[in-house]
Amino acid sequence: MDPASARSLAIRARTENFPVASLLFPRALRPHLRAIYGFARLVDMLGDEVAGDRLAALDELEAELTPVTAASRPGR
Repeated sequence: MDPASARSLAIRARTENFPVASLLFPRALRPHLRAIYGFARLVDMLGDEVAGDRLAALDELEAELTPVTAASRPGR
């Protein structure tokens, strides 16, 4: 990467951390990284912004995901 491109990338990274950082990964991995980022943002929103019992909201998300993650484990 040439210095001008690196400088431009660094400037954008200050305000768009994830979208810019994801460009550093191979194109084939980017959808998976966006999925992980989306999950992290969801958990962050449930923990910080939901009105009411935030722990209950996180527990509900965990309960919804448990069957999915259990089914994807080999040998189960």
